[in-house]
Amino acid sequence: GDVSTSSIFALIGAVVVIILGVSFSAWAAVIKKRDQDQTEEALNEEKKSFSKGVLICVVAGVTAPFINFAFIYGNKIIETATSLGVSPTLAPNAIWVVALFGGFLVNISYTLYQVNKNKNWSLFTESGTRIYYFYTFLMGLLWAGSIIVYGMGATNMGKLGPSVGWATFNATGIFWANLLGIFTKEWKGVSRKGMIVMAIGLTVLL
Repeated sequence: GDVSTSSIFALIGAVVVIILGVSFSAWAAVIKKRDQDQTEEALNEEKKSFSKGVLICVVAGVTAPFINFAFIYGNKIIETATSLGVSPTLAPNAIWVVALFGGFLVNISYTLYQVNKNKNWSLFTESGTRIYYFYTFLMGLLWAGSIIVYGMGATNMGKLGPSVGWATFNATGIFWANLLGIFTKEWKGVSRKGMIVMAIGLTVLL
């Protein structure tokens, strides 16, 4: 094969480390919720929603890499972009237009359906919502930018780019999401145990 056995084992080891880091982060999130909301009713409700959330996260985690498969098997799109004069580093990003369009249709359709069903159109013009339009734009810009940079980085990494790059991309995202949570005081009121567990998770991911 094109990839050595040692590389494969190293990659599997890295994935195990990422799973360990994510597990510690999830554990810390459970402790955080318990520390911040101590009422029995709230904890019981949270337990139900948390279990449902874990299931959704597992499904999302299993299906999320399919977007990376589009990146791996979109050779024809890359070749077409390159033949039109796009640089080899940027050409793979042409895949995202095709790969993400289906998800866009599902997301926008379901969102509009829910807003219309609940008659929430007036909320878009309420006082104080203007800043959220900015945050939404910024979030979209950063997410799209991250995918574009990932495509450039994975391409330059060669054959192992889509696997090593994808793992690094996701681990880095989880790391910074948790770190930003600290900076924005999301973890205010959390016990020392919760902070230690979260710190272990971040350290493992790093």
